[in-house]
Amino acid sequence: MSDALTRLKSALSSRYQIERELGAGGMATVYLAQDLKHDRKVAIKVLKPELAATLGTDRFLREIQTAAKLNHPHLMPLHDSGEADGLLYYVMPLVEGESLRDRLTREKHLAVEEALAITRDVASALDYAHGHDVIHRDVKPENIMLASGHAIVTDFGIARAISEAGGNKLTETGIAVGTPAYMSPEQAAGEAELDQRTDVYALGCVLYEMLVGDPPFMGTSAQAILARKLTEPPPSVQTVRRTVPAGVAQTLGRALATVPADRIPTAKQLVAGITAADVQPAAGLTGLSARPARPIVLIGVLVAAGVATALLLGKRTRGGELDANILVVAPFDALGSGLEVWGEGLADMVSHSLDGAGPLRTVSPSVAARAWSGRADPASAAQLGARLGAGLAVYGRLVASGSDSVRLSATLLNVASQAVMGDIEVRDHRDNVDRLSDSLAVRLLGELSRTRQLGSAQLNSLGSSVPAALKAFLQGEQHWRRASLDSADFYYQRAIELDSTFALAYNRMGNVAWWPGAPA
Repeated sequence: MSDALTRLKSALSSRYQIERELGAGGMATVYLAQDLKHDRKVAIKVLKPELAATLGTDRFLREIQTAAKLNHPHLMPLHDSGEADGLLYYVMPLVEGESLRDRLTREKHLAVEEALAITRDVASALDYAHGHDVIHRDVKPENIMLASGHAIVTDFGIARAISEAGGNKLTETGIAVGTPAYMSPEQAAGEAELDQRTDVYALGCVLYEMLVGDPPFMGTSAQAILARKLTEPPPSVQTVRRTVPAGVAQTLGRALATVPADRIPTAKQLVAGITAADVQPAAGLTGLSARPARPIVLIGVLVAAGVATALLLGKRTRGGELDANILVVAPFDALGSGLEVWGEGLADMVSHSLDGAGPLRTVSPSVAARAWSGRADPASAAQLGARLGAGLAVYGRLVASGSDSVRLSATLLNVASQAVMGDIEVRDHRDNVDRLSDSLAVRLLGELSRTRQLGSAQLNSLGSSVPAALKAFLQGEQHWRRASLDSADFYYQRAIELDSTFALAYNRMGNVAWWPGAPA
């Protein structure tokens, strides 16, 4: 039992019976507890000790009272808050449901109607809170619960309380409020005075992800994501999903405007825009003005390497030609209960194994995952390769076979001709997906060596032979590429607990820790 849990149990024993840990993120750990006075289950969030030490206890508790006064059907109420043996905590109801992040991890895309309904619920809560001068500052799928057919926003006012109580000391100690994939450009720039438009931008990112499967801006690091937000126009959702009504796409584009003055000003107006578009779609997408956005200076976050990474994510060969030695591995179709994590995970492992074999180079799995929107078929794989300048593509399926086995089938495709260069099938126990990946990499090298000189694959290149640790790490990778840093950090820590020699997991944890306090 951790020291913090022991202290919490002792300090709150007269009011709450702490049962177990539910999860942990970058700023807090959540515990399941029984409210002894009211005989109900609750969730207790305890701020990390290093964060609590930075904040002034009295000021934090004063600030959190603002959140406690909010009362709205789509807003998670705050039951209680306080200090217990030096630990700062707050208490919320235990909701029987799942987070929007859980839903998107399982299904990736939502029906347009459902995505708009969730957006309306969240916007309603935001509009109410904004009317009480409270800005959320961290709207993201992890902070939206789905229960009884409705969306409920959690942690409302918590980010504000932490920001107001911590002041400049948060930056000095490397603690940041907000999540890069959903953070508005002005919040990323470190502006002290944020208004409701920062939440409108974040909600726009969430709606975009519900429709497309990823937030609008992705990158290999937090600084690369933020660089793209400042240097690229907001992408049109219709580019990836043509079934989205043109009016919805236009409204979403305005919600994602880089400059706050160009953005939809309120959550209420965002709802009005998508509702009108949903009922009577616009005839065509006009988008935002073509004039370049006014520049915003990003303080203490963007470094030259991050900007370069962001600008190179969409690089193609000259004239749109395909490079015969660049290979892209598409996320695999994972068919069977408990296999979902291996869809992108296998692509991660195979890409790492093949990269650098002779002249062969593989497309970053994060870039491939963002560009992928199809299924395991030649047309989708060829389209993926063409978009990324890759002359070779691999696609396939992982299918449950019996109670404890899996079958992995993969196809190696020449993107230009769409000719199949090899069909491969391997089988193993479902706990040995890492071994399946190695077998597939070796077989792929055999097919590729018919047309080029290749070296050996970097088998087990991710650095762990412990299946559970590898699975946790790959879950962390999926959250990392979506810039859900709290969730990524949780899974990287889990991977290290399962395999203390997992060097790449330590490296990724360092990346997560680096983001908030990145030096200029």
